[in-house]
Amino acid sequence: MLTVANSNAAEGMVTVAIDAAKHGDRAFCTSGTTGAASGCNGGAVCMPLLPAGAQGDVNPPGTCGTAGFFKRPVSSTTCGGPATDPNTCLGKLTDGITAVSGNYLVSGNFFRTRDSMRQDLIDESQLIRAVAFAPTPGLRPRTLVRSHGEPWCGHQSPGHLLLGQSLGAIQGAMDVAANPRISKAVFNVGGGTIVDIFTSSPAFKAASDQLLAGRTGADLLKFLVVARCSSTRLTRSTSSAT
Repeated sequence: MLTVANSNAAEGMVTVAIDAAKHGDRAFCTSGTTGAASGCNGGAVCMPLLPAGAQGDVNPPGTCGTAGFFKRPVSSTTCGGPATDPNTCLGKLTDGITAVSGNYLVSGNFFRTRDSMRQDLIDESQLIRAVAFAPTPGLRPRTLVRSHGEPWCGHQSPGHLLLGQSLGAIQGAMDVAANPRISKAVFNVGGGTIVDIFTSSPAFKAASDQLLAGRTGADLLKFLVVARCSSTRLTRSTSSAT
């Protein structure tokens, strides 16, 4: 968001952001972990929110409690600096990037992944309702954009605009299809369905191995077909985001 917010502002556009499900301040730490692995400030213990096995996890989603999440600093490439100058983007920031952002989005529980994607449709619709207003003649259009699972929004008369980057492109395709208030959209590097991405990307190998459980050949293909078809939300994003 920070990479385009200044450019949008220069064109009279407003950019607003919320965290996507399981991202940012809506993330979950891995229960039972401590130290750097916990993702909590000071290496505090991540406390479970559910009993073991409740959603198929040996270590279910957890919370850092009062310790809060450990957050990485924002890159100067994303947000101009220096951090010591209160008039720059970095100088004004008081927050960072949650280290465990995206945790549990992909796991051995495919239906949690599916429902996380569906949740975005609700979140984006509510976000648009929150920022919508009766347009005033002569006002310049504003914009609605999103990236990497972190939605950004604004308003344009007579509709909203959406820009989807990476995960934002995958999720954004359904948001556009389901919400008539979004009048225009651009998708970049969506890559395909979430099923194809988490079953083929090395970054998700540990999580997808739990889900695939050693399936190979025809058994693997059958699983992938069923996984794609179990949610038209995920399937339809393929042609729209690539």
